[in-house]
Amino acid sequence: MRNLLIAFTAACVMLLTVFYAGVGGREEFPSGASGDVGVKEHTGRSIPLDAVFYDEQGHELALGQLFGKPVVLSLIYYTCSGICPLLLSAIADVTSKLQFAPGKDYALITISFDPEDTPGSARELKKNYMKPVGGAFPAEAWSFLTGTRENIAKILDAVGFTVKKDDIQGFSHPAALVVLSADGKIIRYVYTEGDGYFASRSSVAFQPFDLSLAIGDAAKGKTGLSVSRALAYCFSRPSKGQEAFFNILKISGVIIVFLVLSFFVYLVASGRKQRIRKGP
Repeated sequence: MRNLLIAFTAACVMLLTVFYAGVGGREEFPSGASGDVGVKEHTGRSIPLDAVFYDEQGHELALGQLFGKPVVLSLIYYTCSGICPLLLSAIADVTSKLQFAPGKDYALITISFDPEDTPGSARELKKNYMKPVGGAFPAEAWSFLTGTRENIAKILDAVGFTVKKDDIQGFSHPAALVVLSADGKIIRYVYTEGDGYFASRSSVAFQPFDLSLAIGDAAKGKTGLSVSRALAYCFSRPSKGQEAFFNILKISGVIIVFLVLSFFVYLVASGRKQRIRKGP
């Protein structure tokens, strides 16, 4: 009986291991920065302005063509349903509170790190966020770009962002802004205010003072320490169908554990009955 219990328990553990190992894997994508999802600041370094991307109309351009003034860079993916829309809304909100004029004193660049995103999706997303910034905000002051895996990796590596593509759906990635000088030098990283856990966040916000200070320093080419605030994260989430599948796995695990415990209790009870029958 004891050997049977051990074999049954081992089989259950192996079954659970196979189930969860098959769905829990993640791959680093496509950044070569070391470590888990996050930001390793590269203040003072320059990004590759010769990296080629596509604008909302599908026109190919070198990133340097959008420079010539300070740039506020955001890195997201366009099909994100997590923190990315909140981050873009926070950018649209904070621009109205800055002491600098968009298009004249600075430009916004948003790059998707998903090589499957297209200029069409970039164009639709831009329409959504040009409305909240207001009619006075020049359309050319905010560019939404897409690119190849190779050029995306160059930018992620340059700014020290590590993102991971989930085997289930979407990406896990940090949410922060990178402010650069007119010649592409990283001046400062700007983080969100509040706590750094997306699960408890209903909104994302940037301090106008932090961003204004960073843009002002970028205009002078002066690097500085990033203001210590929260680094927000966006973690990929399964679809409804996939959530149902995972719930089934969880329930299956509970049932297996219950069966193991029940079988153990049965063996213990049977052993006691046999000892009672045998007597002293």
